[in-house]
Amino acid sequence: MAKEQHTQATATDPTDIRYYLHQPHDKYVRALLQHRTAALQIIEFALDEDLRLFVDTDSLQLSNSSFIDEKLQISLADICYEGFSHTREPFRICLLFEHKSEAPASGLYEQLNRYINNVWMEDQKQGRPPTLSIPILIYHGAKPIEKEAPAQLFPHAPPALLRFVPHFDYVLLDVAALSEATIDGLDPLLLRHIFLVLKYSRNEAYLQKYWKKVLIFAKHFHENDNIQLIIKFTLLYMVSVSQTVQEALENPAINMTVEEEDLVLPYVFEKYRIKYMHEGIEKGMHEGIQRGIQEGLQKGLEQGIEEGREQGREQGREQGISEGMVLLIQKFLKKNPDMTDEAVAEYFEVSPYIVKAARLK
Repeated sequence: MAKEQHTQATATDPTDIRYYLHQPHDKYVRALLQHRTAALQIIEFALDEDLRLFVDTDSLQLSNSSFIDEKLQISLADICYEGFSHTREPFRICLLFEHKSEAPASGLYEQLNRYINNVWMEDQKQGRPPTLSIPILIYHGAKPIEKEAPAQLFPHAPPALLRFVPHFDYVLLDVAALSEATIDGLDPLLLRHIFLVLKYSRNEAYLQKYWKKVLIFAKHFHENDNIQLIIKFTLLYMVSVSQTVQEALENPAINMTVEEEDLVLPYVFEKYRIKYMHEGIEKGMHEGIQRGIQEGLQKGLEQGIEEGREQGREQGREQGISEGMVLLIQKFLKKNPDMTDEAVAEYFEVSPYIVKAARLK
């Protein structure tokens, strides 16, 4: 039972590489938006001047509410922040993002209308007046998109009938449409890195030339405990989606300065985790399936194969993570042979026994 709980916890932890093995683009955006520092910078960028004068951003706090129903879950995901205007009027900012990071299907306006109705239905259930909501749609697909208008739902309807169509506005933050010059000029600089990552995470040709520009090497960011989480989210995400970044981090002594290597070293082991995890999963699944087939002769071949696959996958993950960590610690010990096992273990947040194993190998 303890092992199952640990696996479940790490699978939902954005500081663990396994979090990004499935739908990494969505997972990264969700991790960012749940981090208040990153979310507030994105919100302040997305809102126009009139809205910034209305919204008291200091009052915004992450909400546990979600208004995505089963139908919307296919295309949208949401993170909500609740706060007050400068006149103390309560409101909600709904940060919505495309579930597949691709151009949304037709009917986006219809989906947002459904979302707003869900918000008001929840207000009604809770016996409170409807809460004013500001939807911000965050999109980082390869092709720019445009906002939809109510008239697009009924292209052949005469203007006299369009007044019966629900009308509302929303904020579209299309990162793909932002020019690199615009992103480079952003202040605060943290937002610059976030938008560069969202814009170019799937562009290997760009990353081969500018991967250092995308990752966060600024020393003062690494010294900020609050921002360190964003650095780690970003690095693990880029390791998960970019072969270029993986290869660059695999040879830090060649591809980075000493200072850069020292800054990212505590996070680099995730590269080896994912590499050896996949190898370990493949090996463990093969062994597990064979055992499952033998055991499955008693309970049914199909069920035995499935149980063997799951057992092998779990064993492979554990084996891969352990081997990857040992490899990284070995590289670290070559540069720091005089550090004690306890000091190295504390640095990597592992057991001293793993450090001893690395020395012996």
